[in-house]
Amino acid sequence: MNIKTIGDPCLRVRSEEVTEITPEIKQLAKDMIECMEESGGIGLSAPQVGENIRLIVGYFFDDKVAKLINPKIVKKSGTKVAHPEGCLSCPDYDNTIARDNDIMLSAKALNGMHIVKRMQGFRARIIQHEIDHLNGTLITDYYNEDEDNG
Repeated sequence: MNIKTIGDPCLRVRSEEVTEITPEIKQLAKDMIECMEESGGIGLSAPQVGENIRLIVGYFFDDKVAKLINPKIVKKSGTKVAHPEGCLSCPDYDNTIARDNDIMLSAKALNGMHIVKRMQGFRARIIQHEIDHLNGTLITDYYNEDEDNG
């Protein structure tokens, strides 16, 4: 499994909802975790490996990897915080992005269980980054907060 990099058209497509959790989806999630860990990442979306479905994996909740289907942010509150971000699909590129610091996430686990979870800080940032990938958005699309020096 290879990570697609900037310029690959699959990174610019809005991903399709997952309607059924099949053995193939479960295997894809397992393969994505292996790919993410081998690459030194903390999150990975299906489009980054060439599959345009709404599936993400990563260290979103604690020290074990979560596998989330059809994740969406259902509520944002608090302030935006600017912080540098990198991306496995944009090697050698960093961007400082202002993201919501407090979100409410809705998703489905691979076992079909519905998850609603409040996330803050760094973990909220990771989720927003991966959901961006599901919508065809890369960190290169954001205004770089560091470039605004007055």
